[in-house]
Amino acid sequence: MRERDTKGAWIDLKLPGAAPAVTAGTAKLSYRNANGGRHVDLDVSNAGSRIDVWVDYGLEVNIEPDLDSRVDRLNTEGPLTAVHCTISPPVPATPHD
Repeated sequence: MRERDTKGAWIDLKLPGAAPAVTAGTAKLSYRNANGGRHVDLDVSNAGSRIDVWVDYGLEVNIEPDLDSRVDRLNTEGPLTAVHCTISPPVPATPHD
């Protein structure tokens, strides 16, 4: 995420082991970590999109020491439905030597 208050700088939140389900017209992700310090729900389709994010820096910095202290700004305080998402085709992997 980036916003006016961060002067365009990105706030990253890693989701290790996340398993998004992406098709030609939908994308879904439901992520919760073991200690309950972060969860992300994302549902994208032609019918509409929604995102719900909750993260607690105090809980998560113990697991990820390099965590940006601004991650609490990502909290949506419940699902947001006034969002517009576009699903782009995946970029083909490049072969390695």
